[in-house]
Amino acid sequence: MAGIGSARPSRPRKGRGRAGDGDELPVDANTVVSVVATVVALAALGFTIQQTRVTRVHNRLSVRPVLQLAEGFRVGQRAGVVLRNVGLGPARIVSGEVWLDGRKCDEPFGKPVIDGLRDELSAGQRRPSAVTFSAGAVLATDYDSFLLSVEPYDRDEDAEFARLIWRLRIVIVYESLYGDRDVLDWSAGR
Repeated sequence: MAGIGSARPSRPRKGRGRAGDGDELPVDANTVVSVVATVVALAALGFTIQQTRVTRVHNRLSVRPVLQLAEGFRVGQRAGVVLRNVGLGPARIVSGEVWLDGRKCDEPFGKPVIDGLRDELSAGQRRPSAVTFSAGAVLATDYDSFLLSVEPYDRDEDAEFARLIWRLRIVIVYESLYGDRDVLDWSAGR
Protein backbone atom coordinates (compact mmCIF):
# COMPACT_ATOMS: atom_id res chain seq x y z
CA MET A 1 0.00 0.00 0.00
CA ALA A 2 1.43 3.18 -1.04
CA GLY A 3 1.45 6.08 1.28
CA ILE A 4 1.04 9.67 0.52
CA GLY A 5 4.71 10.41 0.23
CA SER A 6 5.72 7.18 -1.41
CA ALA A 7 4.60 7.81 -5.00
CA ARG A 8 7.33 8.67 -7.38
CA PRO A 9 6.89 11.90 -9.24
CA SER A 10 6.81 11.48 -13.01
CA ARG A 11 9.59 13.03 -15.00
CA PRO A 12 9.04 14.78 -18.31
CA ARG A 13 10.49 13.00 -21.28
CA LYS A 14 13.15 14.97 -23.08
CA GLY A 15 13.03 15.76 -26.78
CA ARG A 16 10.29 13.38 -27.86
CA GLY A 17 7.12 15.19 -26.91
CA ARG A 18 4.77 16.99 -29.19
CA ALA A 19 3.42 20.42 -28.49
CA GLY A 20 0.16 20.23 -26.66
CA ASP A 21 0.52 16.67 -25.29
CA GLY A 22 1.79 17.89 -21.96
CA ASP A 23 5.43 17.12 -22.64
CA GLU A 24 7.86 20.04 -22.53
CA LEU A 25 10.43 20.67 -25.23
CA PRO A 26 13.87 21.63 -24.12
CA VAL A 27 14.71 25.30 -24.87
CA ASP A 28 18.22 26.41 -24.31
CA ALA A 29 19.67 29.96 -24.35
CA ASN A 30 21.16 29.58 -27.86
CA THR A 31 17.72 28.88 -29.36
CA VAL A 32 16.19 31.93 -27.66
CA VAL A 33 19.03 34.19 -28.79
CA SER A 34 18.77 32.87 -32.36
CA VAL A 35 15.00 33.46 -32.56
CA VAL A 36 15.26 36.96 -31.09
CA ALA A 37 18.14 37.84 -33.44
CA THR A 38 16.10 36.66 -36.45
CA VAL A 39 13.08 38.76 -35.40
CA VAL A 40 15.26 41.84 -34.88
CA ALA A 41 16.97 41.32 -38.26
CA LEU A 42 13.60 41.01 -40.05
CA ALA A 43 12.29 44.14 -38.33
CA ALA A 44 15.43 46.04 -39.34
CA LEU A 45 15.06 44.84 -42.93
CA GLY A 46 11.43 45.99 -43.02
CA PHE A 47 12.39 49.39 -41.59
CA THR A 48 15.21 49.76 -44.15
CA ILE A 49 12.89 48.96 -47.05
CA GLN A 50 10.35 51.52 -45.80
CA GLN A 51 13.04 54.19 -45.36
CA THR A 52 14.32 53.51 -48.88
CA ARG A 53 10.83 54.10 -50.29
CA VAL A 54 10.42 57.33 -48.31
CA THR A 55 13.85 58.53 -49.46
CA ARG A 56 13.01 57.85 -53.12
CA VAL A 57 9.77 59.84 -52.86
CA HIS A 58 11.64 62.67 -51.14
CA ASN A 59 14.36 62.70 -53.80
CA ARG A 60 11.75 62.88 -56.59
CA LEU A 61 10.04 65.81 -54.91
CA SER A 62 13.31 67.57 -54.11
CA VAL A 63 14.20 67.89 -57.80
CA ARG A 64 10.69 68.55 -59.13
CA PRO A 65 10.45 71.53 -61.46
CA VAL A 66 7.44 73.83 -61.40
CA LEU A 67 7.04 76.13 -64.40
CA GLN A 68 4.89 79.25 -64.25
CA LEU A 69 3.97 81.79 -66.91
CA ALA A 70 2.72 85.26 -66.05
CA GLU A 71 2.01 88.50 -67.81
CA GLY A 72 3.16 91.82 -66.46
CA PHE A 73 2.69 95.36 -67.76
CA ARG A 74 4.44 97.88 -65.52
CA VAL A 75 4.89 101.26 -67.13
CA GLY A 76 8.56 102.15 -67.60
CA GLN A 77 9.77 98.57 -67.08
CA ARG A 78 10.09 95.44 -69.18
CA ALA A 79 6.63 94.04 -69.90
CA GLY A 80 5.20 90.92 -71.51
CA VAL A 81 5.08 87.19 -70.75
CA VAL A 82 7.63 85.80 -68.31
CA LEU A 83 8.47 82.11 -67.76
CA ARG A 84 9.80 81.01 -64.36
CA ASN A 85 10.96 77.72 -62.90
CA VAL A 86 9.95 78.07 -59.25
CA GLY A 87 10.52 74.39 -58.44
CA LEU A 88 13.55 72.74 -56.90
CA GLY A 89 14.93 71.04 -60.01
CA PRO A 90 15.57 71.66 -63.70
CA ALA A 91 12.78 71.23 -66.24
CA ARG A 92 13.34 69.42 -69.53
CA ILE A 93 10.99 70.73 -72.20
CA VAL A 94 9.09 67.94 -73.96
CA SER A 95 6.94 70.12 -76.22
CA GLY A 96 5.40 73.55 -76.54
CA GLU A 97 2.39 74.97 -78.34
CA VAL A 98 1.17 78.48 -78.97
CA TRP A 99 -2.48 79.30 -79.63
CA LEU A 100 -3.68 82.63 -80.99
CA ASP A 101 -7.36 83.56 -80.85
CA GLY A 102 -8.26 79.94 -80.04
CA ARG A 103 -6.36 78.47 -83.02
CA LYS A 104 -3.27 76.34 -82.50
CA CYS A 105 -0.22 77.52 -84.46
CA ASP A 106 1.05 74.91 -86.93
CA GLU A 107 4.64 74.99 -85.69
CA PRO A 108 5.77 73.96 -82.19
CA PHE A 109 6.90 76.73 -79.86
CA GLY A 110 10.02 78.28 -81.37
CA LYS A 111 11.35 81.07 -83.58
CA PRO A 112 8.89 80.55 -86.51
CA VAL A 113 5.89 80.83 -84.17
CA ILE A 114 7.27 83.89 -82.37
CA ASP A 115 8.06 85.55 -85.71
CA GLY A 116 4.46 84.84 -86.75
CA LEU A 117 3.20 86.50 -83.57
CA ARG A 118 5.39 89.51 -84.25
CA ASP A 119 3.90 89.72 -87.75
CA GLU A 120 0.46 90.12 -86.14
CA LEU A 121 1.59 93.56 -84.95
CA SER A 122 1.32 96.64 -87.14
CA ALA A 123 4.34 98.60 -88.30
CA GLY A 124 3.60 101.26 -85.67
CA GLN A 125 4.17 98.82 -82.80
CA ARG A 126 7.73 98.26 -81.62
CA ARG A 127 8.97 94.76 -82.41
CA PRO A 128 9.02 92.80 -79.13
CA SER A 129 12.05 90.87 -77.92
CA ALA A 130 11.68 87.10 -77.72
CA VAL A 131 13.27 84.06 -76.14
CA THR A 132 12.48 80.64 -77.60
CA PHE A 133 13.43 77.06 -76.91
CA SER A 134 12.83 73.71 -78.52
CA ALA A 135 11.99 70.23 -77.29
CA GLY A 136 14.82 68.85 -75.20
CA ALA A 137 15.89 72.23 -73.82
CA VAL A 138 16.58 72.24 -70.09
CA LEU A 139 15.48 75.18 -67.96
CA ALA A 140 17.59 75.51 -64.85
CA THR A 141 16.22 75.92 -61.36
CA ASP A 142 15.48 79.63 -60.81
CA TYR A 143 15.06 80.17 -64.58
CA ASP A 144 13.32 83.55 -65.02
CA SER A 145 13.05 85.06 -68.49
CA PHE A 146 10.59 86.99 -70.61
CA LEU A 147 9.42 84.97 -73.60
CA LEU A 148 7.92 87.96 -75.39
CA SER A 149 8.52 91.49 -74.13
CA VAL A 150 9.01 95.18 -74.77
CA GLU A 151 11.21 97.50 -72.72
CA PRO A 152 10.39 100.03 -71.42
CA TYR A 153 6.66 99.51 -71.56
CA ASP A 154 4.48 102.49 -72.48
CA ARG A 155 0.74 102.02 -72.05
CA ASP A 156 -0.13 104.04 -75.18
CA GLU A 157 2.70 103.04 -77.54
CA ASP A 158 2.52 99.35 -76.61
CA ALA A 159 -1.27 98.93 -76.39
CA GLU A 160 -1.29 96.68 -79.46
CA PHE A 161 1.41 94.46 -77.92
CA ALA A 162 -0.64 94.16 -74.70
CA ARG A 163 -3.73 93.15 -76.70
CA LEU A 164 -1.65 90.49 -78.51
CA ILE A 165 -0.59 88.99 -75.16
CA TRP A 166 -4.24 88.79 -74.07
CA ARG A 167 -5.04 86.78 -77.23
CA LEU A 168 -2.40 84.09 -76.48
CA ARG A 169 -2.52 80.65 -74.95
CA ILE A 170 0.76 78.81 -74.32
CA VAL A 171 0.98 75.11 -73.45
CA ILE A 172 4.31 73.63 -72.31
CA VAL A 173 4.83 69.95 -71.49
CA TYR A 174 7.91 69.40 -69.32
CA GLU A 175 9.47 66.73 -67.14
CA SER A 176 11.76 66.33 -64.15
CA LEU A 177 15.07 64.48 -64.05
CA TYR A 178 13.09 61.38 -63.04
CA GLY A 179 10.82 61.68 -66.08
CA ASP A 180 7.73 62.83 -64.15
CA ARG A 181 5.70 64.93 -66.61
CA ASP A 182 3.64 68.02 -66.02
CA VAL A 183 1.74 70.46 -68.23
CA LEU A 184 1.71 74.24 -68.00
CA ASP A 185 -1.39 75.61 -69.73
CA TRP A 186 -1.47 79.42 -69.60
CA SER A 187 -3.69 82.17 -70.93
CA ALA A 188 -3.38 85.83 -69.93
CA GLY A 189 -5.66 86.84 -67.10
CA ARG A 190 -6.35 83.28 -66.05
